Amino acid sequence: MSRRITKLNDNLQIADMDIPDLEKEIRLIEQEERACLSELSSFLARENPAEGIFFAGEIHTLKQNKLRLNVEKEFCRKRIARLKFEAEDLNGAW
Repeated sequence: MSRRITKLNDNLQIADMDIPDLEKEIRLIEQEERACLSELSSFLARENPAEGIFFAGEIHTLKQNKLRLNVEKEFCRKRIARLKFEAEDLNGAW
């Protein structure tokens, strides 16, 4: 689950994707985000401070991963908006 930057394949960066690829990437990020949340919930449920059972490191790592995924998803959304804006600008050009 530790991708440095989300990619559809090894040669295609988010900045180089077109709108359908970005939409697919958002779905992949959301799928990974759901898995992360599920794992986070599991660790939170299994924690028992009375018995000295803690998963602070794991929980922290999963929360950081969730934040990273949110940033990547927002980056994709903003890239889609920019591509649409550029397309509209070109269509409205002289």
